[in-house]
Amino acid sequence: MSIDAEYGGPIAPKYSLLSIGACLVYRPEVQFYVEIKPLEGSIITDSARNVLGEQFIQKCTTTGLEPLVAMTRFAEWLEKKVPGRPIGVFFNKASDWMQIAWYFHHFLGYCPLGINGIDLKDYYMGKFNKEWRETSKKAIHEAGFVTVNKHNHNALADALEQGELFRLIRKV
Repeated sequence: MSIDAEYGGPIAPKYSLLSIGACLVYRPEVQFYVEIKPLEGSIITDSARNVLGEQFIQKCTTTGLEPLVAMTRFAEWLEKKVPGRPIGVFFNKASDWMQIAWYFHHFLGYCPLGINGIDLKDYYMGKFNKEWRETSKKAIHEAGFVTVNKHNHNALADALEQGELFRLIRKV
């Protein structure tokens, strides 16, 4: 499955997880999306505000789900919709997985993802013998892996794009 997250800064809990999007890589119509209320006292960086937009952050603040509810729903989706042990495909696993894992551990006491996950940047780098600087989405698209889904900092749209990139890269 492909997973993307949007958050207010580099580490939880100082910065809040604001949304999670996920889809099955080979059945992208099987999707999950949730917007999450920021943690009390957390900070949202100016960079996150610029990228995500003030309107999205305000929406999360007013109508986002409480973190416990959001993480419970994601865990239930993983259990019901993901066959076998969940293995996430991330575009930069280090940050997205860490945010999601912290929220799972803090609110549910465990992480259904375990430590499983594939970093799409690492996968691309290894498969095509690229340098790290050649693993941006722009560079991957310029190498011919063009997706229908476009990166726009909506967690579900970005998960769909990542899943599509993973399928394209695996074909080669």
